Amino acid sequence: VAHKKSKLEIVPSSDGEKEEVKSKISEGRFLLSKNIQSFKYAISSGKKNRAFISYFHLYFVPGKMFKAMTATSPCEDALQFTAEKAVKKMLELRINFLALDFDLTLLNFHTGGRPWNNSISEMGNRIRPMFLYLIPAAHAAGIQIAVVTFSPQVKTISRVLEHLFPDIAGQIPIRGHDRSWSVETGTCMDGKQPHMASAVEELYTIAPHIEITRKTTLLVDDDRNNIRHAFRNKVRAIWLDPSHPHRFFDDLKEMI
Repeated sequence: VAHKKSKLEIVPSSDGEKEEVKSKISEGRFLLSKNIQSFKYAISSGKKNRAFISYFHLYFVPGKMFKAMTATSPCEDALQFTAEKAVKKMLELRINFLALDFDLTLLNFHTGGRPWNNSISEMGNRIRPMFLYLIPAAHAAGIQIAVVTFSPQVKTISRVLEHLFPDIAGQIPIRGHDRSWSVETGTCMDGKQPHMASAVEELYTIAPHIEITRKTTLLVDDDRNNIRHAFRNKVRAIWLDPSHPHRFFDDLKEMI
């Protein structure tokens, strides 16, 4: 994003990056409150200042001081802080199992279940930045994590997790539409209920000391139907609005 003739422009540097940058700007907008004066200054000062957004980094660079960029940006620091606050809230609610949808939840677009023909790193770049901080923070706090999806691309999702979270990916079960798993007779088959039930069975082999119940589970999903099914089964859930994903943190804050 650069200032030019009193207006902001989104200038993608590669094919397909425009939507990615727009999404990251949308997600990061709520994190600018502490830096809004710097942002206004950068925009109002014309040619002498530019605001750069590069993947998950947000920089305010006065004049030509390009070498003054720090290792961590204000946006990164804010994301880390917000993720830690979210984890603290989950612990206060005694949530010990975080079930995350993939398409339009972890990802900022929907694959439609179609095979992914581009690189794994390219898909990794489409993971919402908020989850790049929330997942490691939750895991470090002892919260179990699983990906629950209707997508059949389980192997691709696994490779994306390994690419982004190499130290913990092996401890994150993935339940998708690949017929590689089953549940006991009598398990509720609505929405993501069977996916979560199966994932919990695997998590017990990883963390046998953990007792996961419906009350200690939190589902995050962009599909309202899956949220309704979770509520009907007395499972905590938050609908992630793809247009305003950052509101997840507000909704979590309001949970009791």
